[in-house]
Amino acid sequence: MRFSRKTAMVAVAACVAMTPLNSPAVASPQAPGHVNELQVVARGTVQQNGLSAQNARVLVKVWPNNEVLAKAPDGVDLDVPVVYLDSVDSNGSFAATVDPRTLSKAHVASDGIVHFEIQVTDGESEATWNFSSKYEAANGWGAALAGGDDIAEDQLHFDLGSKPRVTDRNGPQALPVAPMSKAWAGPDAPCVSPRPGAWHYAQGEFFARVFGTPDAPATVSQKYGVDHELGVGLKDTVNGSWSASGTSTTSLNASGERGDWVGSVAAWNKVNYRDFYNNCGLYARRPISVSALLTGFTATPKPNW
Repeated sequence: MRFSRKTAMVAVAACVAMTPLNSPAVASPQAPGHVNELQVVARGTVQQNGLSAQNARVLVKVWPNNEVLAKAPDGVDLDVPVVYLDSVDSNGSFAATVDPRTLSKAHVASDGIVHFEIQVTDGESEATWNFSSKYEAANGWGAALAGGDDIAEDQLHFDLGSKPRVTDRNGPQALPVAPMSKAWAGPDAPCVSPRPGAWHYAQGEFFARVFGTPDAPATVSQKYGVDHELGVGLKDTVNGSWSASGTSTTSLNASGERGDWVGSVAAWNKVNYRDFYNNCGLYARRPISVSALLTGFTATPKPNW
């Protein structure tokens, strides 16, 4: 699929949380050569030390939209259904399909953005990654990128070997893995759906590096409806470590501008995050909204062009 969106790319600290196959809305496996390309939301590979993990499985879940996540009371079970579940092919490849007609309004934002969580397992280890996408009837699913580039569905390449990593459109990144959990056992698994918890308000978010000269001072602006791609964090409550687990996209509901900057500075926004947990002892921290625009500027080294 292809479409254009204006997006700001940002990085945040981030954590591994596994939840069960708790939805009947799981896609049926599709025969090779019969994939509905318009419904492909992510494609990629699962490997072990560079070799195809031929026994790997892939599942995709869909999270409620940010408005639902913001209003949900603490401790209630959220509806995070599995919308795709299948094995990789003989090359370790997958093409995860999601029919947008099966998604409820609670899972689709007003601007069409949908938050997905993908889990992969090779039968021994498992890992989780997050991404957001949007569906257009003529073109299918596509993810938002910086600069409004025309892009296709997410490309995700997992390696669960001795140096676990995932490669997405931002390049290779370390991938937190855990022993294969009982989350793959189905609706009767001991894990429960994610439950909302504590808020973390007005957390600093690096937005952009700005450089201006006396002859050409810089202006930074952000417009209503522009997308920000923010990091999702997963925390292992056993050892307390946090790890990156992909991103979640949120749209701005305001505009802001600061100008006449001379020198090299970093521009910052403030973001509201919320914790989500289940009784498997693993927590996720997700961005819910951008609370304030261009709230700070800090000096940075002059770029070396």
